[in-house]
Amino acid sequence: MAMTCLALTAREPLLGGKSFGITGAYEVLRGTVTFAVDPAHPRHHDITDLDEVVQRTIWRYNLCTAQS
Repeated sequence: MAMTCLALTAREPLLGGKSFGITGAYEVLRGTVTFAVDPAHPRHHDITDLDEVVQRTIWRYNLCTAQS
């Protein structure tokens, strides 16, 4: 599975920008991640309804998921 696109729609500090030691502050990212998936790969057999996704190329499918 390969990420083919990352489209961020929002970016904000986590917990008001609280710092976590030397690591610093974290951010909350919101957006869409697009993946290319080979349905024949053994690791992808657990993806629900993969056979119903619109096929974009000869052997890969594009999936899109909202992250929040």
